[in-house]
Amino acid sequence: MGKRNASDKPQVRKEQGTPVRRADGTFDKGSSGNVGGQPQWVREFRDAFGKRCAPLAEQVLHDVLSGAEPDAKVSDKVSAADTVLKYVLPKPTQQVEVSATPGTAAAFAGLSAPQLLEIAKMKPPEGT
Repeated sequence: MGKRNASDKPQVRKEQGTPVRRADGTFDKGSSGNVGGQPQWVREFRDAFGKRCAPLAEQVLHDVLSGAEPDAKVSDKVSAADTVLKYVLPKPTQQVEVSATPGTAAAFAGLSAPQLLEIAKMKPPEGT
């Protein structure tokens, strides 16, 4: 990244006191466009929705799989239950195995995110 000049500095909204993005879409280091984070009501709604709907979604899946709902469209019910569960249950953790030789981390430590993305896109040399 090149040096920034005075015109690159973000402007501050006087009425809110929050930073505005630069022309390139970035903020100053330590600044963010999401100063307050996620509103409290969103978390409260998600939690309340999950507590009410997760048991119902489980029951729908049970009824569909057990055949207790012979007249209903199975695909619609499974789709609805799947949607509810996706938003209510936490996603499972994914494990990644990384192997490297000593010094590999030091070699990549000074690279920027765009540089690392370019390296990730590269194909290995033939014969390796």
